[in-house]
Amino acid sequence: MGLELEQVLVAVDFGEASLIALDRAVALAADYQADVTILHVVEPPFFGFAGGGEEDAVNEAAERLHAIVRSRVRDLRRLHGWRGVVLTEVLVGDASDEIVDSIDRLDVGVCVLGLRPASLLARAVRPSTTGKVLERAHCPVVVVRAPTWARSEPEAERVAHAALRAA
Repeated sequence: MGLELEQVLVAVDFGEASLIALDRAVALAADYQADVTILHVVEPPFFGFAGGGEEDAVNEAAERLHAIVRSRVRDLRRLHGWRGVVLTEVLVGDASDEIVDSIDRLDVGVCVLGLRPASLLARAVRPSTTGKVLERAHCPVVVVRAPTWARSEPEAERVAHAALRAA
């Protein structure tokens, strides 16, 4: 019996690696006539958000996801002849925890994640979300490695780092 997929989960952080993972997730969903859930997790700084900051971050992320669905996913639909359902979710918390919880909650058949190039030192200091999900997920996880030119930090991380430096 082959792999049967009804639901594909792809987590995006708006970095190049996650957008490449989105492309691969839609291609996989098209092959299996599955639906796709696009998930973004807003990771709050350890000191919390200032008055309404969490809600603003969630709203901004939701707008960006909807823009991706309107443009990139529309193009991917045409490219792959895919007619599946696209759902978007924005959650607040630790990215790896929220991804694993979503896998279980949504009964996901496969999770697709991007992997940005990082130095060994960077991975030792802060293990990747992808690595943490690989250790805990109860479904197959497809890891899409970003090309070496995609070394830019995702916008969400840049904002979080800037907030930490300002504090």
